Amino acid sequence: MYQSTYHWMMRESSDEIKEDLIKRYNLSDLNKTLLENRGFTTEDDLEKILNPNTHDFSLIYDIDVATKLILKHLENNSRILIYGDYDADGITSTTILYKALKKKSASIHFFIPNRIEQGYGLDYNFIENEVVGNFDLVITVDNGVSAIKEVELLKKNDIDVIIVDHHEFTEELPDAVIIHPNHPEGDYPCKYLAGVGITYKLIEALELDEEEYMQFVMIGTVADMVPMFDENKYFTINGLKSMNNSMNTGIKALLKEAGRLEEVDEETVGFTIAPRLNATGRIDEASVAVYLLLNEFPEEASELAADIEMLNDARKDMVDETYIEAEQLVNSDDKIQVLYSENWHPGILGIVASRIVENYGVPAILLTKDQDVYTGSARSINTIELLKTLRELNTDHTANGHNQAFGIKVDESLIEDFKVELTTLMNQSYSKLKPTKDIDFKITNPNITIKDLEELNELRPFGHGFLVPTVMVSNSTIETIRQIGVDSKHLKMTLKDYSFEVIGFNFGHLFNETSIGEKIYTIGRLGINEFNGVKKVQLVLEDAEIKDMQLFDMRSKNNQNFSIINKDTDIFFIAEDKEKLGSNYFHYGETIPYNVSQVILRDLPISMDHFETTLKQLKPSKLIAIFDDKDNLFFSGIPKVQTIEAVYNTIIHANNGAIDLKKFAPQLAKKHSITMQMLVKVTNTLEDLKRISVQNGVIFFDEENTKDLVVIESNYFKQLKEKLNSETQLKMTSRPELKTYIEKLINE
Repeated sequence: MYQSTYHWMMRESSDEIKEDLIKRYNLSDLNKTLLENRGFTTEDDLEKILNPNTHDFSLIYDIDVATKLILKHLENNSRILIYGDYDADGITSTTILYKALKKKSASIHFFIPNRIEQGYGLDYNFIENEVVGNFDLVITVDNGVSAIKEVELLKKNDIDVIIVDHHEFTEELPDAVIIHPNHPEGDYPCKYLAGVGITYKLIEALELDEEEYMQFVMIGTVADMVPMFDENKYFTINGLKSMNNSMNTGIKALLKEAGRLEEVDEETVGFTIAPRLNATGRIDEASVAVYLLLNEFPEEASELAADIEMLNDARKDMVDETYIEAEQLVNSDDKIQVLYSENWHPGILGIVASRIVENYGVPAILLTKDQDVYTGSARSINTIELLKTLRELNTDHTANGHNQAFGIKVDESLIEDFKVELTTLMNQSYSKLKPTKDIDFKITNPNITIKDLEELNELRPFGHGFLVPTVMVSNSTIETIRQIGVDSKHLKMTLKDYSFEVIGFNFGHLFNETSIGEKIYTIGRLGINEFNGVKKVQLVLEDAEIKDMQLFDMRSKNNQNFSIINKDTDIFFIAEDKEKLGSNYFHYGETIPYNVSQVILRDLPISMDHFETTLKQLKPSKLIAIFDDKDNLFFSGIPKVQTIEAVYNTIIHANNGAIDLKKFAPQLAKKHSITMQMLVKVTNTLEDLKRISVQNGVIFFDEENTKDLVVIESNYFKQLKEKLNSETQLKMTSRPELKTYIEKLINE
């Protein structure tokens, strides 16, 4: 058996789209099913997905107050500071507001905090030392909603404050003008804008918006994973159009450096642009990314893009190294992983935490030491609101952000108490814990076409809240499977009767968990793979499950992969006459006093009764069949009873009552039309029956034994017959036949 990482939830339609709406929006059957299963069935729902629009900025709470205050400061040529954030959302928010206000005043400045020196949000020391006395207005973007003390300090020094944010509110609000799509006293239609989205609405209210800004709004929206419908989808669609029509100079340089010059879509943003912008704030200064986006000179932009590419490469290496170290601290029995070290770089802990979540299916918090405080990032699974769970703890800590992803600080003296309390709470609260994965539909047509995918793509762009459709291929048979890529990290597989290939990025380990002929359940997203101008449908694997016992057929030397065997922990069954090499070695027929997971059938059993006794007591999830044996009786055969009797008759009538095998063995074998190897089996049988003895290569028969020769009384001959039966049943059958036979024994 191979357990899935996710708990699969098949979406089911609770309502249907009316016929007039199907015709109006020209919905294909595939898209109709997908939208219904996701609960988008009304005209309002369909508009948010198929024809999203923007909303009137005047509906945002206090936006008129904010615009009047900004305009007053612009008229007075006040010193204005834009205080941003070091992720892609904060970088793009800072960029568009700076570009907009700079058109009206030269006294506009921006500051992006350093993740290590200032941390997330308004930094008290920076305000006290650098802002007070130097600025008249501070506008935060993508942060500030929890900055109570910092805002008090600014107000105390007669500095006006406007907070433009989208993060969750705490119980107390700062004493400032707050522009937020989900303000507790507001009623804006799209409550889940990214930081850059709500910043753009402020720019609209100031009548300073430009078409190019939509590119940055799109980047921040995709990068911050806000729900991809309604106004967020409007921003993304129009931002992609703008970018592909007239790309910002800095973005063009960034994509060129990354080797991605084709048309940009939401995946290009999510997997190429956003990670590089984020890399600047993770391990260096995010301001370099703002300078890139502001730059209008191709040569300068190229230099900045090259620097950012180097930062991104360094970020990848740091993530890999940190993950290896973090994984050594994981206790796979815990329902949350709280991992900390003194030496990890804080900028990449969120990525590593996400990887821990992905690979272990439980929430993760990773922290690193900063003087006398451990600071880090938390990532949860979609079934756990981790930020709310932390509020139940007695151990002091600070946490800010979203429920699924947030920053956290714990005093050094409390770090172990924090870990023990949170881990105990999670272990007691959840006996079983798996993230869920919603499945849009099961593939019943094995011949998915390019046209089918083009229909699905009419619903793009996809994103958080309206993800790329996940489909299931149920109980299919593996036709081919192989590892691909550097270090065999990835997997390629074909399924019997299905026209498309399955590609599994970072699923290389699955190769060692299954084999050709196994039944497998897979989920993934359909895509188009284009190579040398040829387009093919492929399924990009997201998760897999094998419900049956797994049989790895290693009977042929060509199929042997000993890397999947652990000689110290796996259970080995060996032939009854072979030596045990450890406490995990058992002879066929013996009873195992405990449950087992992976069993190695190393040798061919002498007795099929012993073999069946062993299999009937097992309930393994994986069985590896090798059945090693030097002598293949299936091909060499065993002597017939009549042949043994005939050879014996020749021996008892030999001259002098003896035959010298060194001289006459070939003639003896030829006389009875048998091989020399078969002659050895005949003489061994007769010797076992004590009818002959072999001394120095000479056969002597026992003259005093005058009883009738009964060949089947020979234990040696019985073992030959049993061994031949074992070979026939266990080595010469097909893999499906062997698996059926073994499963029948196990299930008895």
